[in-house]
Amino acid sequence: METHSVAAMPRITSWGAIMSGVITVLAISVLLSILGTALGFSIVEPYSDRPVSGVGTAVTIWSFVSILFSLACGGYVAGRLAGAAGISHGFLVWATTLILAIVISSFIIGGALRAAGGIIGSVAAATGGAASGMASSLADHKDGLPGMINDSLEQMGLDTGLPADQTPKNAAAALQNSNIEALKPDYLSKQLSAAKADVHHAVSAVMRNPDSADRIMGNLSDRLKQRVDGIADDIKRGDVHQALAQNSAMSAEEVNQATDSVMRYKQQTTAVVKERLEDLAQAVDKTRGEMEQWKDEARQQADAAAKTIAKSAVWSFIALLIGAVVGAYCGLWGTRTANRYAF
Repeated sequence: METHSVAAMPRITSWGAIMSGVITVLAISVLLSILGTALGFSIVEPYSDRPVSGVGTAVTIWSFVSILFSLACGGYVAGRLAGAAGISHGFLVWATTLILAIVISSFIIGGALRAAGGIIGSVAAATGGAASGMASSLADHKDGLPGMINDSLEQMGLDTGLPADQTPKNAAAALQNSNIEALKPDYLSKQLSAAKADVHHAVSAVMRNPDSADRIMGNLSDRLKQRVDGIADDIKRGDVHQALAQNSAMSAEEVNQATDSVMRYKQQTTAVVKERLEDLAQAVDKTRGEMEQWKDEARQQADAAAKTIAKSAVWSFIALLIGAVVGAYCGLWGTRTANRYAF
């Protein structure tokens, strides 16, 4: 029987070398994080109107450099200790470090950014200026958009009281019995009360369905303007004269005098009611404008936040990808130096 001898491939993966490289990465990252904190603190100018200007860019660049330098050192150490397969060992140092960093919430690799940012935030809060301006936003309204509308409309107010009615009782009774709603003594008061109810209903509708706030406020504005226009055409002298003549026992002269008295009061109170409703309609339109501004600013803030997150994610990806290449190359470099020089 013929026998063949096969040489087994030796295992060249050294997890001891890999873990040594990972420890090197973490240690250097901590060291650079502390240095980055000092640099970030030194950049802050508390007496400036913009105390944190340029700090974000500086911290981002420092974090980028720290990641690459730490991975380069870790890859080199792993490759030198392994003495073989430097690229593989350097890459595994990168992969193991990345997984470990995720497990501990990326504290080590991202330490420079968070530590410096935390100190910068504290200084900015103490000095005010730009940081306090950035902290304030339209989101301060406890209920957001509905809360803003509710606060605005509640501040408008609507006085439903009217000047004292000097119309004789028999004339007032005659008008109350009229079939024309606009001639009744409490007609204008009811218009104010109805307008106030319209406002409350609109606020309730916005609370229930904030997405339809613009449509609801537009309908409220149109409704108030319709009330103003309707009041202007509702009260006519001929109608008042006819109602008094048909629903009272007054003489023709008394009817004429009562008609003049009623018309003077109606004209006075109509002007008051129209002015109040017009002011309320203008306030509603103003609130609509503020609402649109609020929504635009909210969209801009959301867009800026999304772009910032996307930009940070892209740069993080680039840094980690380059880190993998740097770690692998430095692992190869470490292997070559191990083969050339003995410990």
